[in-house]
Amino acid sequence: MFNTPRRFTEIGFTLLEMVLVLFILLVIAGMAIPATTGLVAQERLKRQARLLQDYAVTARKLAVTEGRPYKIVLDQRGFSLLYFGADKTKTQDVAASAKLAPGVNYGVQHWGEVTFSKPAGEAWVFRPDGICEPIRVHFENNDGWIEYSFNPLTATPRDEEYHFR
Repeated sequence: MFNTPRRFTEIGFTLLEMVLVLFILLVIAGMAIPATTGLVAQERLKRQARLLQDYAVTARKLAVTEGRPYKIVLDQRGFSLLYFGADKTKTQDVAASAKLAPGVNYGVQHWGEVTFSKPAGEAWVFRPDGICEPIRVHFENNDGWIEYSFNPLTATPRDEEYHFR
């Protein structure tokens, strides 16, 4: 019996194959990064709008359960949740307060108004019977804008419009 020499083939990838795979991955990542930065900017803006939604739902629930009106005070720096008749300068009267994220601005359109105006400390009142003023809120930053119309019976967003760049 003769031993014939066997050829051993190496198992693995060549350098060219590895470079080609890395190039394809870089191209895919290059296409995905701009798409995800838009999503991050969109989420940053939606977070502010959701926070106001949470405040509105909380104010309505507190007004109904406690049988006394609550209000959300809207100003240029953010918004605060207080019971109606409370003084915003007294910290024990403030149930919750939120500041806007840097670069985010918002405007409010009250019922019957045609345009959005910058909030200047006005109160959005929630009555003990569960009814509030219907308002429309417009949040904006450099990446786009989002608008919500709030339902006067449920204090939840009824309509949503948005545009992101």
